[in-house]
Amino acid sequence: MSDSRDGLSQRSASLRVHMPDTNSTRNKSVEIGSRRRGLKAFDLEALGQAAECLRTLAHPVRLRIAQLLLHDRYTVGEIAADCGVAENVASEHLRLMQRCGIFASDREGRRVYYRVAEPHLGRLLDCIEAHRVVGIAIVGGVAIGFALGLTGGGGGVFAVPLLVYGMGIPAREAVGVSLAAVGLTAPVGATARYFRGEIDARTGLIFAVAGMIGAPLGSQLSKLLPEAALLLLFSGLMLIVAARMWRASRSQGSAADAAGFVCQRDAAGHPKLGGRCVALLLALGTTTGVLSGLFGVGGGFVIVPALVLFGGLAIHTAVATSLLVIFLVSASGVTAYVANGGALSWVLTGFFALGGLVGMQLG
Repeated sequence: MSDSRDGLSQRSASLRVHMPDTNSTRNKSVEIGSRRRGLKAFDLEALGQAAECLRTLAHPVRLRIAQLLLHDRYTVGEIAADCGVAENVASEHLRLMQRCGIFASDREGRRVYYRVAEPHLGRLLDCIEAHRVVGIAIVGGVAIGFALGLTGGGGGVFAVPLLVYGMGIPAREAVGVSLAAVGLTAPVGATARYFRGEIDARTGLIFAVAGMIGAPLGSQLSKLLPEAALLLLFSGLMLIVAARMWRASRSQGSAADAAGFVCQRDAAGHPKLGGRCVALLLALGTTTGVLSGLFGVGGGFVIVPALVLFGGLAIHTAVATSLLVIFLVSASGVTAYVANGGALSWVLTGFFALGGLVGMQLG
């Protein structure tokens, strides 16, 4: 009997929850049941610590710092630069975060590094991070699908900034996820429009073949560029797209009526694939492919205007045909990205694609 009490006392001491001896049988059954469920037993102090931690993290800057410290240790200067705040502000946030007990610091020479100290509560932060990322991915996917369904493009232009600045994913990996998500979403809309007879398959396939050649070139170029240069170039691309949209909104009349079509059409509406027409489609397709592989965009902002202005397609046909081109070009770009050793989270891509399916129906 004394041995049993000693064993119970040892277990109680390890949990720092002291129960009366009369409850030893019940305590033992609860402990065994917890083990069977695979649960970790936390004492009251740890639970209070977790609650304090959650209250501390109820601030956007501190939550961002916690996300950084989940993956590596950082100095105050590095944390301040990433969060866009002054070092004294970052230091104050870190001081508050250390009070909850799961963040610690290590001094190496003159440098002080901050890190997550408590593994169990670190896993709690991982769980919070995972739920946040899933929510952003699904909402972002809806926006991508809506843009693709409505305009035939714009998905990657939304996805890459969301991945980089909303989720903290490296720019190069964001390119791969964006390209895969757009490529998985586009065929859903393309299939529905194909059966409605809205896709000009001949024009689209010529465009897509050239794009499928250009996408691996863009993917290889993306691998060679520093991330800072990649983001700078992407910013320039977004400015060009914004300027084009602004000019289009101010223009009077139909852009198609103002242009001389390079690709002429017969009475049935089929393209007359002359030398100039094919050469132009191949050149534009290659350009689209390079942009897709380089920036992770579908290229619809190039495809749709090109098909309308030079291919003589009606806007609805151009949007539908653009989805076919985006699917084929994205498939080529993702294949090249993975073959070049690019990191790609299929789980994150799947959540983006799930949201994209919903958005495509709305668009």
